[in-house]
Amino acid sequence: MDVQKQAPDGDFSGFFPEKVNLGSRHDWFSTGNFCGAASLDNWRGAAAMGLIGNSRVAIDALQQIDSPAARFYLGCALWMDGRETEAVEVLAHSPLPEAQRLSAFIAKPVIHILAQTVWEDATFDDPRFQVHRTGIRRTRLNKDGELEPDYRELKEPFLNIPRDLPFQPDLYFAHMVEWQYLPYDLADLKCPTFGLTSDLDLHIQNNAPWMGAFDEVITVGGEEWAKARALRPGPTSTYPKLFGVPAELPALQEHPRDVDVFISGTMLSPYHPDKAALLQQLIRADDLHVRYMNGFLPPDSYAEELQRSKVAFTYVRHPGSMPSRGVEALAAGCAVLTQPDSALTLFAGEAEGVYTQRPDQLAEGIRSLIANWPQVAKQAQCGAALIRRDFTNSRCISQFLRFLTIRAAITGSKRTRTVPTAPHQKRVVAQRGWVYPSTVNHRLLKHTLEECTQREATHPDAVNAINAARELDLFVATDLRRITRKIVASHSFDP
Repeated sequence: MDVQKQAPDGDFSGFFPEKVNLGSRHDWFSTGNFCGAASLDNWRGAAAMGLIGNSRVAIDALQQIDSPAARFYLGCALWMDGRETEAVEVLAHSPLPEAQRLSAFIAKPVIHILAQTVWEDATFDDPRFQVHRTGIRRTRLNKDGELEPDYRELKEPFLNIPRDLPFQPDLYFAHMVEWQYLPYDLADLKCPTFGLTSDLDLHIQNNAPWMGAFDEVITVGGEEWAKARALRPGPTSTYPKLFGVPAELPALQEHPRDVDVFISGTMLSPYHPDKAALLQQLIRADDLHVRYMNGFLPPDSYAEELQRSKVAFTYVRHPGSMPSRGVEALAAGCAVLTQPDSALTLFAGEAEGVYTQRPDQLAEGIRSLIANWPQVAKQAQCGAALIRRDFTNSRCISQFLRFLTIRAAITGSKRTRTVPTAPHQKRVVAQRGWVYPSTVNHRLLKHTLEECTQREATHPDAVNAINAARELDLFVATDLRRITRKIVASHSFDP
């Protein structure tokens, strides 16, 4: 839809969240804020660049520094870049114990990883890793080998890691913590464990009890790192390169771009008043040709819209994180206007079509890019080439798995896990997002009611009734409504 109607004036500045205190920048590297530390002008900055997946920049800088720490992180950056022979050679000359532990990982014929993830099996194509998915899956392969939602009845809830695994995991990760039903014996695993989280605050009821059960929690940016770090005793780190693009993207078109800015996604939501404030800015800008979609388009249509647009903007509630929309838009040849300190700027700058602007000056920033479009278009073309080379899904996930081995090597045998006092699996998603089918939700509702009844009999507490009521309420409000609609539709007929 094209926006033509002008909106009334209004002051929306109060909707933008206050800046989070990230602590001293000199401590960022040692405490895991690698997105922040990557901006430092020393060996720590170069090392952080390597840890977040900007391997080539890190390697060029670390090769010029001769110190035990710099040489170790040079080996890490080479491993992250897939240059294993060189990585092994550099690590072999390091006196640091973490270098020996990382070398032991690299020397394995295959690194076995146990994972709870929404990434499908075919996504893991790095031959150095064999990823074994566990937990409750949302999809399955049908008889034609195509993915489809798994509506089969769930026989049992996922409460424990299987004891009969045919392999010994080298690592475990949960991606994302808020999307998974975590096993009650998570803290008993005999390998390093990692939990990834995003939108930590929106899912705080689910996440908070489990934050201490992992050896390390990983966020996609500095603000969420600061928030997650306050909820657990153990290490917390940042790894922003979790959002990639398909390897087979449509080729960039040569035709003129007739749209100034394209917007899609959730426009109006009580969770995101800040997005409404941004939209108001653009609706009032009657000199801009804006196209918007309140919702999400199929991939082909989305790519087509992006290739019509000159500019795309990103806004994430936690500045400093990696904006997935910015990655996708830059790959389509759009110039990207993002927030200051965005993780995207650690990989691409103005020479690659990535500009920063304060959210309350969004319209002015877009006008500036449109006014200089011939030059900006060439920069965006360079950015598209960078993203299509360095941000393919395959490379992003491969580098993430290698990042886990580095963090495990650095941590060694240290364990700071704290077991939830009364493990309980709250429903992870009610509607929108990574939902489970009603067959799964019904089985887990049954489990929750049984569990809460048993706990009330032995340890009476209001929390038992609260937990049971929450799950029942969500099932009635979402699943029962969907089931009713399907039943009504199946019995409808034309007179």
